[in-house]
Amino acid sequence: LWIRRALHGLPFEWTPEALRIGGERYPAANHAPLVVAASPLDGADGHYLVLNSGHTFHEKELASLNYLLFPRLADWAVMRVGAVARDAASPSDAVKESVVKTGFLDESGAVCN
Repeated sequence: LWIRRALHGLPFEWTPEALRIGGERYPAANHAPLVVAASPLDGADGHYLVLNSGHTFHEKELASLNYLLFPRLADWAVMRVGAVARDAASPSDAVKESVVKTGFLDESGAVCN
């Protein structure tokens, strides 16, 4: 519900069919947006909206040195996500994902190319 309310003011278009951002189109069936942007919601001036499914690092980095635990993406990213592996050995293996594209937003919140 909250994502639907905010979509009109975010720097991308996300429908059941497609994700459009940065001049590119991706099938929504296996792509998802991650974004940190100024909140477009009424009354949220000075606040940010964050769409993210979790950390931008995985178990391998968590198990090693903690200096690796910093955010690794820009203001926005498109993630390609795979099917959930029901027989995954660890939670971080449950969903296969990869970063397809990342970018920044300008001061007005528009995608920089």
